[in-house]
Formats: sequence, structure tokens, C-alpha cells
Amino acid sequence: METQEHRNTFSVSFWNYKRNKLKKQYPALSEADLTYEPGNLGRLVNCLCIKLGKSDNEVQELITQF
Repeated sequence: METQEHRNTFSVSFWNYKRNKLKKQYPALSEADLTYEPGNLGRLVNCLCIKLGKSDNEVQELITQF
């Protein structure tokens, strides 16, 4: 699920920007849903898959599209 490329480019500052964009597009997401812990991208993606009713690939695409 978490590719080497994602691990190399995914940082807290990167996520803070993306989180704000997702929060605007999906206001039902809570802060807990959008919490990223370094090294645990898989948990974040899984949580978003469940909350948004989307596949793993769809969520990763959402994150990268912003």
C-alpha cells in the first residue's frame, strides 16, 4: 500500500496542506480522520477509505491530485 515514492515525498508539512484541501472538499471528515503520523501512511489511507467509501487507489489519487 505505502510505496517507496510515497514514503519519500510524504511529510507532515505536505500533509497539512493536503489535509486542509480534503477538509474543504469533505467537511464530514474529522480532525482524527485526517491525522497523519509519520511512518503510518497506511493507517491514514485505510481510515479515509472507510470514511469516504473509496478504494485505496481512489484515496491515494485524491491525496495526490491537490
